[in-house]
Amino acid sequence: MSVVEVTEEVYEEEEEEMDAEVAEDASPDVEGGETLEDDAMALEANKVNAESFELLRFSKESVDEVKRCWFSFLDRCASKDAAGAAIYAAIFDSAPSLHSLFKTPRAVMAMRFMNGISSMINVLEDPVKLKTQVETLGFQHLDLEVTVPRVAIFRDAIVGLLEMELGEDMSSLGRNSLAAFLGYVGGSYIFIRVNYAERIKIIIKSWAIANKKTEEEVAVDGLVVEENEPAECEATLQDEGPGKTADLEKGHDNKLNNNAGMTVPTTFSEMFTFNSAVMGFGSDVWMEAVLDSFDSIVMNVANSYRLQEECDVLSIRLEKFNKHSIRLSAYKAVMLASLRSLVPKEWNSTYEVAWGWFWENVERMLQANLGRPAVMEIALTRFMNSLDDSTRDKVRRLIFVTFFQMAPAGQEMFKQSTTRLHFIADKVLEMTVDILRDPQRMCEDVSALGLRHVGYAPPTELFGPFVSSCIEVVRNLTQDEKLEDAFSWSLGLISRMLVRTILEGSTIVMKAININSSTQLKSAVDCAPRGKRAVWMLNITVGTQSISPLMWSIESGALDAAQGIIKDLLTVRADRDRYYYAAEELFTRHPDIVYRLCQEARSLVSHLLDGLIWRSRTTENGKRRVNYYIKHILVGEDGRLNDAMSWIADLGDPKLVRHPVLVLTSDIVWNGPAYFCFLTCKVWLVFTLVAFMTAQSILSMYGKNAHGFEVGNATREAQFALRLFVYLFCMGQLAIYHIRASAKAYKGKKVFKLCCLRVPEYLTAFQEWISLVQCIALIFMVSTCPKLYCMVHWHDQEDAFLGAGILSDWCPEAEEIRITYSILSVTTMLIFFLRMTDFAVMNNTLSAYLIMAFSCLKEVFLFIVALFCVIFAFSASTLALFQSTPHFKDIPTAALSYLEMSFALFDPNEYEKIHGTVLIFILVVLFQICIFVFLLNLLIAQLCSVHRSMYDDIVGHARMQRIVTIYATLPYVAVPLLTKWIGSLKLDQKLEFGLGDVGLAGGVQVLEPANLNPTILETIRRFGGSTSPSAPWPAEEEEASEGDPGLARMEKMMTRMMQTLEGKRGKKGSRSGSRSGSSGGSRLGGSLSSSEHSSKDEAANSD
Repeated sequence: MSVVEVTEEVYEEEEEEMDAEVAEDASPDVEGGETLEDDAMALEANKVNAESFELLRFSKESVDEVKRCWFSFLDRCASKDAAGAAIYAAIFDSAPSLHSLFKTPRAVMAMRFMNGISSMINVLEDPVKLKTQVETLGFQHLDLEVTVPRVAIFRDAIVGLLEMELGEDMSSLGRNSLAAFLGYVGGSYIFIRVNYAERIKIIIKSWAIANKKTEEEVAVDGLVVEENEPAECEATLQDEGPGKTADLEKGHDNKLNNNAGMTVPTTFSEMFTFNSAVMGFGSDVWMEAVLDSFDSIVMNVANSYRLQEECDVLSIRLEKFNKHSIRLSAYKAVMLASLRSLVPKEWNSTYEVAWGWFWENVERMLQANLGRPAVMEIALTRFMNSLDDSTRDKVRRLIFVTFFQMAPAGQEMFKQSTTRLHFIADKVLEMTVDILRDPQRMCEDVSALGLRHVGYAPPTELFGPFVSSCIEVVRNLTQDEKLEDAFSWSLGLISRMLVRTILEGSTIVMKAININSSTQLKSAVDCAPRGKRAVWMLNITVGTQSISPLMWSIESGALDAAQGIIKDLLTVRADRDRYYYAAEELFTRHPDIVYRLCQEARSLVSHLLDGLIWRSRTTENGKRRVNYYIKHILVGEDGRLNDAMSWIADLGDPKLVRHPVLVLTSDIVWNGPAYFCFLTCKVWLVFTLVAFMTAQSILSMYGKNAHGFEVGNATREAQFALRLFVYLFCMGQLAIYHIRASAKAYKGKKVFKLCCLRVPEYLTAFQEWISLVQCIALIFMVSTCPKLYCMVHWHDQEDAFLGAGILSDWCPEAEEIRITYSILSVTTMLIFFLRMTDFAVMNNTLSAYLIMAFSCLKEVFLFIVALFCVIFAFSASTLALFQSTPHFKDIPTAALSYLEMSFALFDPNEYEKIHGTVLIFILVVLFQICIFVFLLNLLIAQLCSVHRSMYDDIVGHARMQRIVTIYATLPYVAVPLLTKWIGSLKLDQKLEFGLGDVGLAGGVQVLEPANLNPTILETIRRFGGSTSPSAPWPAEEEEASEGDPGLARMEKMMTRMMQTLEGKRGKKGSRSGSRSGSSGGSRLGGSLSSSEHSSKDEAANSD
């Protein structure tokens, strides 16, 4: 930005008395239209040329001196922000009559000063680039009354500041050259305003009318797009080969003809399409490309740098069409016809002249490049294809070697490995060709690249040396002037786009994030209008690309800044007209913010949840009003349940899931649709369990004809029917479910390795893998069912064998398989009851107990492993004694005996038989000591340790289990039912903060006991004064560390105490000095007396 940017937001009409007062402070001369072509004229530093705007030419010595002085000044400041603040203060203090003009926040203005002055000084040696830069900044001041006296005030203040800081280091040549440079800038602003202001205003205003935009949208007041909302730099036509041009033209012709059939065109685009078809230009498909970029061109009419960039990109796009069909004058005719139709009331000859002047400038820029991009693309493509591996490697190395020689400071920016630098060099070479092949994609890619670099805060002054080094390397490799011209033009365009993107994206918020300072962040956002405070922290847009400061701070690890952003966004502020609370903006911009925090910044999840709670400071009848703004935690973008609770539960943090927001949200969902759906899903499990238990455990006792042959036949028929039901509807359902789930997991590659097998991830859940085991057990039960083996005995009589008759299980043929079937039946029955443990989730206390029990299973398993190892060791040792008894005749028998002893199942009378064999008795005693004294007590100690470690968090684990169950159940809830339930919560209804104080929507209100969460301070920040959304919030008092207001008071008290002690110490020292020097003469005594009075005054002030 420019040296006079501080006047950007002043009132348009200022009192004449102010100008008169300024004129008394500084009265420079005004010189007309002579170009400053040599140093003799340039050094007339006190003159401002406001009658012409020509090239400013300095000698190399003058340029070097100005740059030396400027960069020396920057080096002596702590940072660029500090330098900008110093310039701001110098101008502010130089003329008290200008104080009313300083309306832009200091931090924002300091950054603009630095960007503006640095950008002009960096190109001071190039008069053409300097003029373009000054012209660009001058167009941004067209609506402001820049006068010669004010230019002199600004110039003298800046020069004086540098003289004061540099002292003798600032030569007269540097001072005069700098003053002449600043006078040239100010005079140019005046010249541009006088000659072009009216035309620019007409163009912007009529464009707003033609597109049904408000003046604010097109920045008609400032004649410049806002810093965070720059116009787009893009194209809409993808790179198409020459062979596709005819098809393109035909397709666009149809499009234009179809659009021409519209009855009421209301925007410029629609009217242009209609008029082009009516005027016979419907087949000129190139007009569609110009139309796509026309809005960006018009919006940047006051920014010559950006206008040239847009025209360069458009010229590349036009190269994709038949150049003989391009007639830019035809576009002008359709454009003017469309504007006359859309702006009929205001249109007159002045408008005609303004738009004609505008299109002549655009046409001149386009004509300068038409025909060149195709030639440049061929030359660059041929060059890239000619590079072999050795040459390419040489280019990579030379680019950075040359760059580091030109700009040694660049070595501090490129700290990556050599391979990374080579990758960057390759990308640079590729981009020079890609920008000519596919301008639309490259514009978006370059904008995205620039926004990513905003987070790294690269010095933009290094881009020039880097581009120069690349061009120098290519120049040394070839003698082809066309290639050199193509490479420099293409790379220059890319660098301009990158620098612009970085400058537009480098807001004061991003600078605070780069240094990870929550204090700097607060100072930055305090400058923001209250209506756009959230936007400053959530979105920076450049062209079609955008970046989120919040997300960048999370991704870059600047968690202090990220915490400050989240806290600021979720702080409720209020004036008399409205409440400001950015939860809606936060979750709209980042619907997955909870997921991103869980993945990259877990410590910030609790801060996010804390910001969703408001508690009243006052109580009523022992109850406190609490608002939980859980809309976006509860409801997702698709209107169904948000996955936020699931993401938090996946963290496995039992303390976090007990956060009041998650407790309330999970209870609301569980008591709503989830509970009924859960019971509905589990009813089938209960029904199949009852059927299986009846068939296997109840009816089997009647199957042996113990109550008669007829009863046995009926029982076996019922048993067969129930088994068939279980096989078909339980086993079949489980088989189909696991086949589908496994296929989906393998297709989505959601698997994990178990030994050498790839197992679907969903089987990591207990209920999932145990149901798979049950399904496999049922399959084996079908194949080993005894009834299948006894079909040959269908008509046997009762006395044929025990249990004979229809569908018997007891025929001799089934004897061998019956044991296997029984084991499978027992396994399936146990699994049924294990699956029933899912019902524990209905009660958190029962669920917590079950989780604790399962947590102790690991210790029990270890005990069993140790037990069997000890049993095996003692069994083998006993057989080594060459003394045997019936209970220890071999290892299996001995192991069984020791196992019975371990569980107190060994017959006590058998111990008497062991007494006779002393050595075996000694081993038995040692075994029991090892088991009952050591292993069992160790098991108890381990169980106590597990219980103690989990006790405090066991409720959190139960909460996590309930959340998992909720998300496993809700897919079975009908969408209309879920939508109706969400509507019944009335989340769009505003909640009260107090009686008659209607607040914000998006939550639910509950009453909690007053002593549950004592709240001393009001969490809503209320402000008086102006209620305009464009006004920033008044400055707030600094909060104490850790949010403790008592700590702040203690710090202030300690500060006053230290000042008092220092004052008293100074008083005592002065008195002692007076006494000791009383005989040293009146002169010395008077001096000490004066010092004493001074110390007394200082002490009094401290007190």
